[in-house]
Amino acid sequence: MTEAQLDLGQRLRAIRPAATVPAQEVAALRQRLQEVPVDGNCPDQHWSWAASVLALEAAAAGNYGVGALIIEAGAPEPLCVGANAMFSPRFDSSAHAEMRALQALEEAHAEAGAGLTLYTSLEPCPMCLARFIASRVSALKFVAWDEGGGMVSRLEHMPPVWRDIAAGRVIAPADCGEELRSIALAIFELRARRLDASLKSND
Repeated sequence: MTEAQLDLGQRLRAIRPAATVPAQEVAALRQRLQEVPVDGNCPDQHWSWAASVLALEAAAAGNYGVGALIIEAGAPEPLCVGANAMFSPRFDSSAHAEMRALQALEEAHAEAGAGLTLYTSLEPCPMCLARFIASRVSALKFVAWDEGGGMVSRLEHMPPVWRDIAAGRVIAPADCGEELRSIALAIFELRARRLDASLKSND
C-alpha cells in the first residue's frame, strides 16, 4: 500500500502532536474533522476533507497546516499526496504541500497531468501556484482562502507569461461547504504565526 492509499480516517485517528504543538487544539480540530456531515451537494467535499486531514497531520508535526493531493476523475484513491514539511523532520524551504504532491506525481507518473485535479487545503502561495501552472495538472481546487499569503486572489499580479499559461486551467475554491473551509483555515492558523515569526527572524 502506497502513502497515497493509506486510510485517511486511520491517519486522522493516529495524529499525535509534537511537544511544541498544543495538544488540546489538535484534538479539537481532529474532532471537528470527524464530525463534518456528508453533503451530497458539495462535489469537492471528500477530497477537501482528505486534504484537511493531511494538513492537520502536518500542523501536529510542527509544520504549516497545509495538505494536498492529486486525483484522477472517478478514481477511488489519490495518485499522490503531500503534507507541508518545511520545519520537521528538518528544515526544507521547498517542502510545501502542493510542491511535494506535484513532485511525487512527476517522479512516479511522468506523463500524467491532463484530467487531474490538485486539491489543497489552503489557497496556494506564489511559489506553489507557479509550480501548479508550470505542471501538466489541469485543475486546482483549494479549501480555504489565505488572505495574507494566497496568490490565487492576486493572480492578475503575476507576470504576463504566467497569466497566459494559467488561462487554460481551472483554478477555483473547492465546493466543499463552509464548515470544512472554516476547519481548514483553523488548521493553518494553528502554527502559522509562530512559523512566520521563525522565518522572519531567520531561525
